[in-house]
Amino acid sequence: MRKFTPLVVNEWLKMSKKKSFIVPYTLIAAAIAGMLYMMYAFSQEKLGFLDFASMAIARNGLGQMTTLLVIICTAGIVAKEHSLGTIKLLLIRSQSRSRILASKYVAVLLFTLSLFVFSLAVALLGGGLVYGFGSASVQGISWSEVLTNT
Repeated sequence: MRKFTPLVVNEWLKMSKKKSFIVPYTLIAAAIAGMLYMMYAFSQEKLGFLDFASMAIARNGLGQMTTLLVIICTAGIVAKEHSLGTIKLLLIRSQSRSRILASKYVAVLLFTLSLFVFSLAVALLGGGLVYGFGSASVQGISWSEVLTNT
């Protein structure tokens, strides 16, 4: 495990140093802001911030967009390593191919988790700012239902 953690950190740093790393976070924030504006401006019913967060993060809403963004952003990790020749630098060290690929997989899982946590935080914060943090949930949605809808 001591040799695996630096590989995962290395993969995360390689992902985060790309210019395109911030694009999915920006797209998610813009999509949530657009949803928030549309719901506030055109909806007749009064929502609570938990209602909005549950609706924004649902699997059939922003969840699909998040999944597509993860697939697009991480599709070229191995291909870019091969085309740039940096995979050779990893392979001449004492690490096996399976360990290198596993570290890439764990980095992708961490990226996915960070996108979902970011979208949940933005949805809760945006819903709280627009609808008020003290507003009770109109439809009876609890915190556990918000987290299980993701």
